[in-house]
Amino acid sequence: GGLPDNFHAVLRGLDSRCPNRSIPFSVAVLDEVQKAKNPTTRINATLKALNVDFVVSMTGTPVENSISDLWAITDITAPGYFAPLKEFMKTYGKVSAPESRQSALEKLSGELLQRANIDGRQVPPYALRRMKEDVAKDLPQKHQGPMIRANISEIQAQRYADVSAATQAGKINILRALHDFRSISLHPVDPETVAGGFHSDTWLP
Repeated sequence: GGLPDNFHAVLRGLDSRCPNRSIPFSVAVLDEVQKAKNPTTRINATLKALNVDFVVSMTGTPVENSISDLWAITDITAPGYFAPLKEFMKTYGKVSAPESRQSALEKLSGELLQRANIDGRQVPPYALRRMKEDVAKDLPQKHQGPMIRANISEIQAQRYADVSAATQAGKINILRALHDFRSISLHPVDPETVAGGFHSDTWLP
């Protein structure tokens, strides 16, 4: 039992700017691999530079922001499995027509999750999906009520525009902007700017 002597050295190596490709690995097991979903980040480049024979990747969110997340994770796990990113996004991205995109995504899901027959050989599925109902059967069934959509008020829309313009102009950073957007969705008036607290005329109608 216990960790190998070079375990911590491996961890430090993954944090370095110049990973050493001369060090061979038989297997790499990557947990929370969605952290490397951005192809322009250092962690993505580091993982792709590893000299490894076999990669197993695990994630609870293979698609967090865009279908390109799945492409980036796959490019680390099995380079060349998908077409180049631009071609991949033309087929599965939002630039394609909704109906054709939905059909393509359903086909892609089947290809990833089902066994394949290649040259007479049964090939295991590329991806394994663990469902919540399979591993947490004691959880109550999920119930979702009807969704009610409503337009924001004019004052909220103006506040959104103000914060967006300030962010693009570099006057506030993105974290403050996200905080402001959330606050505006709750109430369009900044409490810190109202002398003496809120008044009846500051509330939404």
